[in-house]
Amino acid sequence: MNHPLPLVTRPWWLRRPVVAAVGAVLLMVALSAAAAAIASVVGVDRDTVLTGVRFAAAGLFAFLLLRAFPSERDLLLLPREKKSWLWVAGALAVVGLTTVLGVTPSALPAAPTPGDVLTTTVRAGGIGVVEEVLFRGLILALLLAAYAHRAQPVWRAVVVSSVLFATVHLPNVLLGEGLVETLGQVVAGGFLGVFAAGLTLWARSVWPAALAHAAFIVVFDLALTNSTPPLLTAALFVIAYLPLMLAGVWMTRRVVRRGGW
Repeated sequence: MNHPLPLVTRPWWLRRPVVAAVGAVLLMVALSAAAAAIASVVGVDRDTVLTGVRFAAAGLFAFLLLRAFPSERDLLLLPREKKSWLWVAGALAVVGLTTVLGVTPSALPAAPTPGDVLTTTVRAGGIGVVEEVLFRGLILALLLAAYAHRAQPVWRAVVVSSVLFATVHLPNVLLGEGLVETLGQVVAGGFLGVFAAGLTLWARSVWPAALAHAAFIVVFDLALTNSTPPLLTAALFVIAYLPLMLAGVWMTRRVVRRGGW
């Protein structure tokens, strides 16, 4: 009979998974801050530089995932479960419908140009890819491995990774976002985290969640403007992501019932 190794023999990041996860998040924040500062000094477009840095950071986090957890390399491949793309389509329909119904026609921005759509899509792609590779790739794999010896490891990993993802949005209030809108982003971030984690576990791939995440950003960026009331913006975030959170709970339950991760 195989016995698990004593906890003291495990790498430090498995004994202190939350500390390691926070460290990875701070690394992403530091890279983004450095990129923004360099763009300001050099005088180039900040969003362009940040998008490039995000894709580069996604590559770094993918490398760390493969080095630390080579058995989880499937997370970086296309999903085995093809129905996962249907979840992406359904989730996008929910977010799009909620946004359209929640914003009055007079408050909708002018029709975007093809250039606006392309710029928004590329920027959203950078955010979706780096955040999903980090939170639902590296961090989720880290938490699953760290909690493997505890009760309900899958649920623990989903909850902790989602809470971390939610709290990452708190500093937005220091970057010019209103308090109400920031709190809405925090709550919605927790809901989105549960959905993305459940989808990643169910599909055994980060890419459906990355595509969905990027698509949500495109929808919100093109539909909401600076004149949209903060309370309405916060409410739309929460209402749109609440059913997705429930879907994430359902998918996680399915994963646990079929034998875990």
